[in-house]
Amino acid sequence: MPYEQKDNSVCLFKNKEKTREEDPGWKGSAKVNGVEYWASGWVNKRRDTDEKWLNIALKRKEPAPTQNPAGEPDQDFKDDLPF
Repeated sequence: MPYEQKDNSVCLFKNKEKTREEDPGWKGSAKVNGVEYWASGWVNKRRDTDEKWLNIALKRKEPAPTQNPAGEPDQDFKDDLPF
């Protein structure tokens, strides 16, 4: 059964595809007030105390563009066609 994201929650998984130091160590998704987001997380460490903390960034998920079977973007044709 697929995972259902609960409202006002974040779910992160270890980023197994991390290739650069700047890439997030954790990736996943979030849902806030019914709106879905991509979530990225970085574990940071304070220099003076070595205390660790988690920084999380959210980016709103954009709906995928719809396309017709020919692979072109859909357009609303309101014209009356002669045939």
